[in-house]
Amino acid sequence: MDESEIKVGAMTKRSQQKRSYGPVNFKERVFVLTQSKLSYYEGTIYKRGKVKGSFPVSTITFVGPINDRALNRKSSFQVRLTSIIHNDCYLYCCTRSQDERNEWINAIKQVCQSQNNFLKDHYHPDIYNNGMWQCCNHSEKNARGCQTSGDAQPHAPGPLPKDTVRHDQETTVVALYDFTPQESGDVALTMGETYTVTDTSRPYWWKVRNKRGEEGYIPANFVKYQTGDGLETMSWFQKDMTRQRAEYLLKQDGKEGNFIVRDSSQPSVIYTLSVVTKGGQIKGPVVVKHYHIKKNSCDEFYLSEKHSMPNIIDLINYHKHNAGGLVTRLRQAPLSLEGNPQPSTHMFSNSKWEIDFNELDFHSELGSGQFGVVKLATIRGKQYVAVKIMKEGTMEEDQFIEEAEVMTKLTHPNLVGLYGVVVQQRPICIVTEFMEEGCLLDYIRKHTHLQSHPDHLLDMSYQICSAMKYLESQNMIHRDLAARNCLVGRNMVVKVADFGLTRYVLDDEYTSSLGSKFPIKWAAPEVLNYTKFSSKSDVWAFGILVWELFTGGKMPYRALSNTEVVERVAHGHRLERPQSCPHDVYRLMLKTWDMEPEKRPSFNNLCYEVEDIIDVVN
Repeated sequence: MDESEIKVGAMTKRSQQKRSYGPVNFKERVFVLTQSKLSYYEGTIYKRGKVKGSFPVSTITFVGPINDRALNRKSSFQVRLTSIIHNDCYLYCCTRSQDERNEWINAIKQVCQSQNNFLKDHYHPDIYNNGMWQCCNHSEKNARGCQTSGDAQPHAPGPLPKDTVRHDQETTVVALYDFTPQESGDVALTMGETYTVTDTSRPYWWKVRNKRGEEGYIPANFVKYQTGDGLETMSWFQKDMTRQRAEYLLKQDGKEGNFIVRDSSQPSVIYTLSVVTKGGQIKGPVVVKHYHIKKNSCDEFYLSEKHSMPNIIDLINYHKHNAGGLVTRLRQAPLSLEGNPQPSTHMFSNSKWEIDFNELDFHSELGSGQFGVVKLATIRGKQYVAVKIMKEGTMEEDQFIEEAEVMTKLTHPNLVGLYGVVVQQRPICIVTEFMEEGCLLDYIRKHTHLQSHPDHLLDMSYQICSAMKYLESQNMIHRDLAARNCLVGRNMVVKVADFGLTRYVLDDEYTSSLGSKFPIKWAAPEVLNYTKFSSKSDVWAFGILVWELFTGGKMPYRALSNTEVVERVAHGHRLERPQSCPHDVYRLMLKTWDMEPEKRPSFNNLCYEVEDIIDVVN
């Protein structure tokens, strides 16, 4: 390899149509971005075939999103390339999610900027088809784009006035729950009503405008973006739910015909229907079938071509009364999704992350550890939270308080929410989301049946990997990733906790690799030798965590002392494959335990690899 790879990922690529008579097709390719070129290959992420195309970064003149309707695929983007042989050509790529699309766009832009390759300002948000651009009807293929991106200048525009956004940035959301204002500056929400978002600069509290023109803050997790077809109000529509989570919820429910509609994991498909069937037998085995929801030439949705409908809701209603080619007719969402309880309002107000100790009512003790004791509490008498009461003298309190506000803004579905801190008195209290099922390590030790369900263990692994991918993107290092520092909630949702907390610990026995409390059996060689933490040392720990899952919570290297572990790891010794662990999963573990940090995969690539293994297991 002649230069380091900045980003690697699998995407679906549309044929470039350099010849007007060429066929339109889509193929899965492995894309690789380096400092000088963008290339794509046959094969998979971890077994590449031959290179199928490569473009110098210097030929890229634009990179940005494209309308979903352009390719009839979601989360797509375009790369415009100059050519001395053909007219400017376009590379159209379809990703698995909007987050992934944004990551690719930003990575390519950053490489272009580093090469002083400033991108064009105008672009076409649709494709050139039937002799014209579908967005503006211009017939000239090299016509200037009909929209502007703001990427032409190397310097970013000045900041917008406080609490304002441009008109084209405003979006519409629909309220999922009622919300009563808690303090000055809030605005009420009525379930089912629509609101215009005017400011999303705060991760948990957004400013919106109602139909009467009144503006104020609302909890962001009380609303969903409006899709235009009303799906966001349907309990059976779970936009970002993975196949594995859908299967778990439906199998737990086990009722014939209960179903979930979710975004498809395949770029070429918009939605997937997952439905339970027992094969017509009352006591038959519970099976989950998956169907792609597609569009025909009339822009109608269908599961079976004979039965198409103008929108998803009408399609679902039809199949509630008629199987119409499905294994069974549809009934309802699983009970765990029907009537979901109102979520918590993160940070409890639109302006404060500091919490008054007197607002907390303490109940039972949830556990204790190196940092202190954790207690179940309610805040303002109505919402359950977990409160970590820190031992005095165990942490650098001033430094932690300085960075606490930043940490409360980290938000991801698989990160335990840090709601705020009590800092006006000692000891310091850290107030976090309460997870009903407790510590992941205790959970897998208790639920021994999980060892015969590698799909469930892989789903847990994927959730953790997804959270770590987010921390990696935020340049955050966990430093103590292990099953004991993850928590489990309803419906086997797993979340990573205590991220970054070890930075503030004063106890040398915990922070020094020579200390008796240091988690040596999860530590990468460079941490043991040089106390060098990085995202790649977190990757090493992630491999140990996956090993914990597939052993039912056994202690790594349990027959060895800490000193023996350090010596053996340095000489290439690695944990053995757990008995119930698929070989592909063990090979993934070994990749995370490479002696050289730069050779370990990123969490971004690990997410893809775990997904690929899940597909094989299923």
